[in-house]
Amino acid sequence: RAMAPSRVFNVAIMAMFVVLSTYATKEDVEEIEEKYLLYDAKIGEGFNLQKEIFIRAAWLVDELNKSSKENVRWVAVLPPWCHLAHWKVKPGTVRAWGSFFDVVHMNSGPVDCMEYSDFSAIMGNRGLQRNSLDAVLHLETFLPEKFEPQFHDLKCSESEKFSKQFKISENKKQVSGVYSGYCATIKAPFAKCLRVWGIGSRTLAPVIKQLGPNVKSILIKNLDHSTGPYDENYFKYRELMLPGENIRSTADRWVENHLHRPYLALHVRRGDFVAYARKDTTPELENVGRTINALVKEHQFKSVFVATDATKDEKVALSQISPIVTFFRYDLGHPGVNALVEQWVCAVGDHFVGTKTSRFSLNIQEERDLIGFPSNKTWNHFCKEETHRTCEKQNWYTFEKSPIRVLKYGHLLEQESSKDSVPKPRKLLDEL
Repeated sequence: RAMAPSRVFNVAIMAMFVVLSTYATKEDVEEIEEKYLLYDAKIGEGFNLQKEIFIRAAWLVDELNKSSKENVRWVAVLPPWCHLAHWKVKPGTVRAWGSFFDVVHMNSGPVDCMEYSDFSAIMGNRGLQRNSLDAVLHLETFLPEKFEPQFHDLKCSESEKFSKQFKISENKKQVSGVYSGYCATIKAPFAKCLRVWGIGSRTLAPVIKQLGPNVKSILIKNLDHSTGPYDENYFKYRELMLPGENIRSTADRWVENHLHRPYLALHVRRGDFVAYARKDTTPELENVGRTINALVKEHQFKSVFVATDATKDEKVALSQISPIVTFFRYDLGHPGVNALVEQWVCAVGDHFVGTKTSRFSLNIQEERDLIGFPSNKTWNHFCKEETHRTCEKQNWYTFEKSPIRVLKYGHLLEQESSKDSVPKPRKLLDEL
């Protein structure tokens, strides 16, 4: 049946309107302008604390994007890994975040992020110096008269801490200084310094905005001097830090080849914790051994895995506790990879006990929460004195399950007995 002339005309008009609207839309859309936020932590901090600083950076970038124009997007630039406390690596050893974490998953959240090497390449392609930024924001702590969140301007030229890390040119038109564990030297036309105490990282967003629209790249030096979010935002950003497939598959194969389920996973922190840092809360090795025997007897574990920084003699002593005690004795070529593999072996264990106030233990417990393990099989630590049981360590925030972790490791939860207790609500503690 032929279409009526009036209907043909209407269809033609509509088609022309769609075409014109499409072209008009393309012309009206403004090109997205990317701005870059670099950050690092002070020299001397360990791996587990430094990786947590991503949460604070992501919170800050998220806040910047919420208060920016629609055509402006801030990106978190991930600091490379070079010199860290407890790492014995050759000078010049540089590792990207992709060596340790699933960067694709990190970009599935509310904040875009990129490796520092990619940022340097972008700068080079624009004809700029690869290590040149528009500004530096230097943070340092102080002891306030009133213990409430606050920050104050500080002249960089009068800051001893700034002068140890940065040099100001004679004409005062450039500052240059170290970045991310001596990974690189960063240059910028100017720096702003702040004395801070107890402020959330997102508090810095207005400070950055006040530097002006021409600041399109900035380094937040010592971002660890700010705090992170203590609400649902913590989960939102922490969930993104999934260990890479290379880490998890290595750990999974090792478990399959060396352990039998159900197995008890332990983090036994020694070193400076015993010597001076945490003497009041870290038990003697004999107490650790008695606790292990009590747990094996109670739960009938078939294997015991111990992640530890213990000396050779201490490992021998732990091995003599039980023939089912096992250590990860392989060197995978980098201390960060070794540590994450051991953490993941603990994260997927049937029961976990950690060391009080240890961030290594905390990261394992958070991963177990994200997978969905019960609280009573996760938030435990060795007691200082008691040896017949473990002490409960409550977390300050109850995590939701992470869909990607449940998809890959949810089958482990099916092995949980129906008699397991329901996870208890956890309170906010200052123990972190």
